[in-house]
Amino acid sequence: MFRIGIPELLFICGIILFLAFITWAMARRTSGRPKNPPVSGGAIIDVVDKSATSRLKELNRLLESNLITQAEYDEKKAEIIKQL
Repeated sequence: MFRIGIPELLFICGIILFLAFITWAMARRTSGRPKNPPVSGGAIIDVVDKSATSRLKELNRLLESNLITQAEYDEKKAEIIKQL
């Protein structure tokens, strides 16, 4: 029959305590911080506060990065120029 002595029991208890400590430490480390800090206005760039020049530069960067189409670029560019 399999017998467990005192050294084996102490070893098993030590492993359990170590795992419990690691779990507690990891939970404590991440519990105080927000996972995704809120972004003002979401992920959309707030173009209202920018000058027309910087808005046009940003619009051009989006077009060059293929994040918007040429039609979207032309439409937004016309809106910005119309606001001048």
